[in-house]
Amino acid sequence: MLNVKNIKMNKGIFVGQNHGRYPMTMNVDWLTVVSDYANKKEKKAFEFALLLLKKKLKKEYNVTRRNMDKRSKKKPPYRNGLHISEYGTDSPKLLSIYTSPRFKKVGGISIQIHPQRTTGEGMDSLLNKLNAALCGLLFPILSRAWVTRVDIALDIYGCKLDEYFWWLSWAKAYEDFCEPYGLPGLQIGKKSALSLNLYEKIDGSDTKIEGLKRAIFHVFDKDHRGKDRKRKERLIDLKKEQHPGLLRAEFRVQEKKNAYGKYSKAGKVVMLNTLKSMNNPLQRLKVYERAVMSDMYNEWYKVERPSTNSSKGLVELYYRDTGKRIGRAAERIFERREVELFDANEVWSCWSDCIDAMGKVLAGLTGKSPISDQTKSRAKVERKKRRLSGDRSRRERRS
Repeated sequence: MLNVKNIKMNKGIFVGQNHGRYPMTMNVDWLTVVSDYANKKEKKAFEFALLLLKKKLKKEYNVTRRNMDKRSKKKPPYRNGLHISEYGTDSPKLLSIYTSPRFKKVGGISIQIHPQRTTGEGMDSLLNKLNAALCGLLFPILSRAWVTRVDIALDIYGCKLDEYFWWLSWAKAYEDFCEPYGLPGLQIGKKSALSLNLYEKIDGSDTKIEGLKRAIFHVFDKDHRGKDRKRKERLIDLKKEQHPGLLRAEFRVQEKKNAYGKYSKAGKVVMLNTLKSMNNPLQRLKVYERAVMSDMYNEWYKVERPSTNSSKGLVELYYRDTGKRIGRAAERIFERREVELFDANEVWSCWSDCIDAMGKVLAGLTGKSPISDQTKSRAKVERKKRRLSGDRSRRERRS
């Protein structure tokens, strides 16, 4: 039995090979957008249509209403929630809508989209039916929305977590983890604008998961406030030896801290209509060979073997064992052992394709694809050639 969190269900977009000649795929794992109503009339019509949504989507989707005040003692930013999933029992959640903000300077509507749980055609069907059921108000609301969180899943085949030491530039916190009946993982950065989750998975996208034996495992642990909680972990009878393994690098880009708190426009990642032009977060990934450990042992024989896969854990161990902060000698070791696992710019050039894979509706709302650096440089060379040869451009000839 294996935890469902460590099984890849859907195929991603092929984005090339790493330097070890293994394939890589990428997809959008989570998208949260926030928007405002154009006026009070639109707000009243939208919230009234939400009340009738369960009836209008009957036998097509499961619509579940949530009172967010009963969720926990910590007050969430929105009072009302509505979850939409595929019709049937134990279907995964596809989309959530939150309304009635609790705080000022917070957008009136928050929408969470889970594109990894369906196909592009399935997401188009959901959004079109949802827009029709909401009196055609959903698409205008999305057209002026801003992004507060986007999770980018990069799957590196033939790679394991313990083959390297990992880090994220400017990050501070890290934590090693392993889900019950799962595979090892590493979290770098928690509440920062960019965080990274690394964990091993197996590719079950070519397997008929529906026909396999399933189980539910109850876990008793602590929540983020240190209080006892019980949660369910879903298990599937899938043999990891029979499927290709991969390392999931999940980059979470979320809203920046600001005076107005979460879900305010001041802390947005980007506007939804410029999502394809988002900055490349993959460039901040740092990867080091495991040989950095033996190099440090040869230099300072007191250094022990770390129990973490993060490079910062190695630095903290060095400080604990030697009583010194990391010096130039240790920095040279890290510089010498740093490796480029893949070309970050080449992979990121496929970002527009990943957005298009979410469906035609979302692709149309996210704007045009940005011009690549290669296209810009080629155009610059052509302009320089014309200038040196004395040829005039088409625009100059018209003037």
